[in-house]
Amino acid sequence: MNLKPIDQALERLGTSRAGLIALLQAIQEAYHYLPSEALVYLAQKTGIPETEITGVATFYGQFRLKPAGQHTIKVCVGTACHVKGAERTYEAFLRELSIPADQDTDAAGEFTVEKVACLGCCMLAVAVQVNTTIYADVTPTKVKSVIRDVRASTMQGCEDTAQAHPHPGAVVRLCACSSCSAAGANLVLQELRRVVRDQHLPVLIQEVGCTGISYHAPLLEIAMEDGRCFRYGRVRVRDVSAILLAHVQPTRFLTRIMARLRAWTEVAFAGIEEPPIRFADSVRDQPDAPYWTRQCRIATECAGELAPLSFDDYVKAGGFEAYPRCTGTASTPPELKTMVIIDIVERAGLRGRGGGGFTTGRKWRAVATAAQQRQLKPLIVCNGDEGDPGAFMDRMLLESYPFRVLEGMMIAARAIGAEEGVLYIRHEYPLAVQRIRAAIQLLEARQLLRPSTTPCDPVAPLLALRVTEGAGA
Repeated sequence: MNLKPIDQALERLGTSRAGLIALLQAIQEAYHYLPSEALVYLAQKTGIPETEITGVATFYGQFRLKPAGQHTIKVCVGTACHVKGAERTYEAFLRELSIPADQDTDAAGEFTVEKVACLGCCMLAVAVQVNTTIYADVTPTKVKSVIRDVRASTMQGCEDTAQAHPHPGAVVRLCACSSCSAAGANLVLQELRRVVRDQHLPVLIQEVGCTGISYHAPLLEIAMEDGRCFRYGRVRVRDVSAILLAHVQPTRFLTRIMARLRAWTEVAFAGIEEPPIRFADSVRDQPDAPYWTRQCRIATECAGELAPLSFDDYVKAGGFEAYPRCTGTASTPPELKTMVIIDIVERAGLRGRGGGGFTTGRKWRAVATAAQQRQLKPLIVCNGDEGDPGAFMDRMLLESYPFRVLEGMMIAARAIGAEEGVLYIRHEYPLAVQRIRAAIQLLEARQLLRPSTTPCDPVAPLLALRVTEGAGA
């Protein structure tokens, strides 16, 4: 057995008990399950008893102790998906792959099918995740097409070779978060890049944060140089070329001629009565447009405009204006800084997003007071694991606005006197985990966060953050 992946995980994550779940996750990612030999080797290298490691591995539903297929199909059976028929979809996968009722992996070892509590895509139920890709509205009749798509994606791979145009005449914005990708946004994004490259279009493609209206996804916005904006909802891959060419022209003369000839040919063969392509209507013409276009966004401010991992975009939109104000001056006592921040938050009326709506300032004051009285160092925690039916705002915020979440944690840490923080995120939210980790690295590089391995001192930034993936009991 090749034990190199375990050594690499130990080198990256350490040997402490606190990192045991992360180590098991890394091992399962490498082998697709937890081999008994790997658990014995892990016990030898860490000094953690085998019984304790096995206890953790058997307690959490994410871990498996028997071989799995090359691809893992996770059928969401949360409340929204259950109501839409998730059980029938799950049974359809078992039938299509000829998996017996008492097994979860097909005979060829290609697919493993399992149920999960929530994928955070309630608007697109029934949601199914295969590896890291989410499919929307998977009814029993669509099971075959999902399996075909997985096999085709494995054979074709993914290509992203589009280059940004030096003088773009338009900016094309598209969200490809988990829920929007489930509706096909990732395929539309690939087609955008291909068309821009092949047609030599003066276009800048920008992947942006989510607007929250995933039922209109893929949602495409074209911002022209003159300030005009055009928005298309439920865009299909075959719509992309026509939409782009309706707003921008190829930079090369021959390409422009070929594009016009192609359009004329399509119309000629389609006939005069029926156009070759019908776009989806602009979402501003949808019946619900008056509702969402008049919303006052706070947590999702600049929705559909900011690139999730662009620090410069976030700063231009007002990001990291609040945090420097919380640092105060060297002559200001730390406890005064703390109480001033809390006073401001209390006056703002900020409340939690949960059903209780507990006031944020009151919570921070209680923690800060207790820490000072008992001379303890508090820990700031971001809970990115929802359990309420239909509540997936955490995933959307983590994926689309990672810097906003982190700046909020930095302010909270300053208010209560914390020097360390943890982001606990569901393992079923791989994109959220990926983007938060990338954002933390960017802030560490700019010396706004302290690496978790660096001790706190007067020169280094106050806060160190780390990500922990939930294993799902």
